[in-house]
Amino acid sequence: MSLYQCKLCGAKENTALGAYWGRDKDKQICSECDTGVWHGQFKKIILPKGMFVTNRQGNLEHKETGDTDILKYVIAT
Repeated sequence: MSLYQCKLCGAKENTALGAYWGRDKDKQICSECDTGVWHGQFKKIILPKGMFVTNRQGNLEHKETGDTDILKYVIAT
């Protein structure tokens, strides 16, 4: 299962848990932005919005550096 970054809040999300699949391919939002409730399957991690892409391995990668250690970029909530 691949990870992606929520387009609304910047959260790290899993394609099986958030609103990734469906009619609107550009939606790609996390469970909380979609339903109002975080799924609770893992801790919600907020990253700088729009700064990450899903790489070929299905992990998040920083757009500018290619770094996959996303914990360096976590925004405290």
